[in-house]
Amino acid sequence: MDSLRRYLLIAAGLILWSLALSPTTVVQAVVDKASNVFVTNDSAHAVPVDVMNLPAVQGVSVTGTVHTVGRAPSELITLVHLAPSSSGYVRQFPNGAFDGGNFVIPEGKVFVVTDINVTFRRGPVEAGKTAEYFLQGDDATAGTATRARLQTTLNGEAEGGATEHYQTGIVFASTSALIDNLPAASSFDVAEVRGYLADDN
Repeated sequence: MDSLRRYLLIAAGLILWSLALSPTTVVQAVVDKASNVFVTNDSAHAVPVDVMNLPAVQGVSVTGTVHTVGRAPSELITLVHLAPSSSGYVRQFPNGAFDGGNFVIPEGKVFVVTDINVTFRRGPVEAGKTAEYFLQGDDATAGTATRARLQTTLNGEAEGGATEHYQTGIVFASTSALIDNLPAASSFDVAEVRGYLADDN
């Protein structure tokens, strides 16, 4: 009886000991033979996963003509002409303030116009009519020349807008002053001209 009890105790101990070691052995054997392991993660049974050997991200190249990329902020220019003010094109700074006088292209530079935005605000008699905007260069040597033309049909309140982007730009020499045809006496038109300064070479 004692020998039977001793035999059962020894057998139970061996079984418990083998069960304690078997998960590691079995898992290692499965992992050694597995070629693909799939892990399903959900919020109720989250499984931490270490991700290694991520693919490298290749550089992205931008094609096309982009004028303002890489230019110093001092080279980017916004000019505003308020038609009722009877003044010319005045530079507007990034903080919204205006320069004290008309914009002058510095000697040795050219001004490249990339965008024009015009807001037309006319009297009631012009409702439904076509409004035109001509950006001109008044050059000391070449005289006056129209460089850009925008137009729109005014709505019932005699208002409208026109916008144009120039992919290659319109170049004004340092001997030119920017002028336009907006009427000072009969409108509240506003023209915004954007571009940048570049070396004249």
